[in-house]
Amino acid sequence: MFKLFNKNVKNLRPDEFKNEMTGEFVLIDVRTKDEFKMGHIDKAVNIPIDRISTKIGDIRKYSGKKLLIYCLSGARSSSAAAFLDNAGLEGIYNLSGGISAWNRTFA
Repeated sequence: MFKLFNKNVKNLRPDEFKNEMTGEFVLIDVRTKDEFKMGHIDKAVNIPIDRISTKIGDIRKYSGKKLLIYCLSGARSSSAAAFLDNAGLEGIYNLSGGISAWNRTFA
């Protein structure tokens, strides 16, 4: 479905991901609304994975900013990142291990 190699997607450890949270960026949580309500990374916007394709126009408005994407474990965000890469967006960062890894690192 998606390219195996996504040239514009960088998979980062939590500490590396946090370091990218500077300058112009948008933080996208692709978990469900209920998961998002249970807790999320500060400043994140919730665009569930099943809405990414219908929200691509909104996401394109962030062109020129880093797109920092995460989910629970890194699987859904990896798929979302690949979709955005295939849609021609650049500067995409995926949180390897998702918010679970984030919480283990920064809790």
